[in-house]
This record gives sequence, structure tokens and C-alpha cells, in this order.
Amino acid sequence: MILAHGFTEYNFQARVQKWRSHHRKLINTHVAQKIASTVWRKFQAYLYGNGDEIRFAAWADFCSIEGKNNESGIVFRDGAVEIARRKFPVKLAKAPREGFQPSPSYTYEQEALSHKVKYCRITRRWYPAGWKYFVQLILEGEPPSR
Repeated sequence: MILAHGFTEYNFQARVQKWRSHHRKLINTHVAQKIASTVWRKFQAYLYGNGDEIRFAAWADFCSIEGKNNESGIVFRDGAVEIARRKFPVKLAKAPREGFQPSPSYTYEQEALSHKVKYCRITRRWYPAGWKYFVQLILEGEPPSR
């Protein structure tokens, strides 16, 4: 009965394309499919008895979005995040001046960024001054030691 009414992850991903058409310039297919997969996991948990009640949130209430890969949608390249053909610079630890010892955060960051980026996640947090946006890079391999 569940399959007959289209309750599959694939059908959720297909349906999200209809809603994406309004925001086509802002929301990439991969980002929309990732959101649909998250919704499907919530439904699956609820249907099989170990999940909470389903509540729908407005698009403005989302606190994070992510892509499926680092090739389209949300892309980290050359120290900037590209979303919908717009580039947003990412603040990285400052390089040490000549003759100075590099800070531990700079060394850690450089070692981490030597790995390939699998995909990016954009998160936002509320501060008294307003929303602040952050990029989380999901990298291949083992994390560097601190």
C-alpha cells in the first residue's frame, strides 16, 4: 500500500522537482534531492514506529542545506563557496607573516583542505545582530590530528 501511493525515496525526489521550479535559479537539483531524501528518512522513521510525529516547516525555517557532491549546487572552490552562480568568500585562518610560526588553527586548516571536498553544507545560526551563515566542508579521508 505504501508503494502504491508513491511513498519511496525516489518518488519524494521526483516530487520535489515540481516545487523547485519556482526557485529554479536558487535551488540546484542535487540540493532539492538531498532535502527530499531527508524528508523521506523522517517519513520512514515515522511509518516503521521509531520516529517522531511529522511536522512541516516553512522553507525559511531550514537551518541547513547541503548538496550531493562538490561539482554542482553548493561548490567549494578556490577559497569561496559558489551557490546559484554567486561566489561567497570563506574566511580562513590567516597565513603567518614571514619569519613567524604558523598558528595551530592555520596548520590544521591547511592539512584538512589538502583532502578532496566530498560535498558542502550551509548552516545558519541566529545571533543578536541577525543570521550568520557558515559552510561545513565534508572531506574525504581521515581528519588531521590536532
